[in-house]
Amino acid sequence: MNPIIVPSQYCVRATMVEREPLGDRKAISGEPRFFPGGWPEGGPEHLQPRSPLNFLSRVSKGFVPYIQQMRAVRLPSSEAIRAAIVASLRQGDVTIGRTARALKISVRTLQRHLGRIGTSHSEMLADVRLDLACRLLVDSSKHLSDIAKFLGYSNASSFSRAFVRSMKVQPVVYRRQQRARKLSGRVIA
Repeated sequence: MNPIIVPSQYCVRATMVEREPLGDRKAISGEPRFFPGGWPEGGPEHLQPRSPLNFLSRVSKGFVPYIQQMRAVRLPSSEAIRAAIVASLRQGDVTIGRTARALKISVRTLQRHLGRIGTSHSEMLADVRLDLACRLLVDSSKHLSDIAKFLGYSNASSFSRAFVRSMKVQPVVYRRQQRARKLSGRVIA
């Protein structure tokens, strides 16, 4: 085996790397796999520049076709994420995977994006559920069990506990208060 010395200017310290048989891969003197047309600018000897920036610019020239093939990912707005969560609620599958598929991005990209905007999928799901619960309690005459089922809760009691935790009032009391407020607003106007 031939040792390869990695120059200290490109790493924390110079190290010895043992070259192992590469199997179906080409050796360092042949055509490498990541440069299909051959080494940029004549060969591996030219990849030993005097400055790291020069090295990076020369190496990156070989990757331009691959970088151009990569598609830019347009990250969804928080409203689009909320809409995807509502759609998945309607279909009964409220998972981050379902939301990511609806937005046509990967689960990990969605997690990173939500982390950047300071929230998570579970927090957004809780907010969407609470908003929908408030609307459904005020604007419909559905039973609590039907609302709980629509929002993805296993039963009405788990829905009531979650609602009380967030709103500090029972769902039935909230419905009564909001309807009274709505009726008093109509009489005054």
